[in-house]
Amino acid sequence: MLAFDQTTRTLFSSDVFITPPGGPAVLDGDHSDAMLDSYRMVGIFPSRAHLDAALDKIEAVAPATPACHHGSVKGGQITPYLRAVREHDVTGVTEWNPMREPRG
Repeated sequence: MLAFDQTTRTLFSSDVFITPPGGPAVLDGDHSDAMLDSYRMVGIFPSRAHLDAALDKIEAVAPATPACHHGSVKGGQITPYLRAVREHDVTGVTEWNPMREPRG
């Protein structure tokens, strides 16, 4: 679930657009490579179809500021992040992820 504040055009994007911990409160510029690296490490998107549906909804509301659950608020430029997630396969649940089904 993603929440959107229409007054400030802030998207509370949960795990979409995460960045590694320890960064500044607000990131300006394109840090989509760090986001992609994080996704590849933690493997939190098991379905491309569900991820694309979420991205479609995000693009439809045209947020000014994405505020993700993990990492820095993205200051103004959402386009590089959307493009990166669309162009790179970040789906797949890794060994690290607690949602991974146990192997029998």
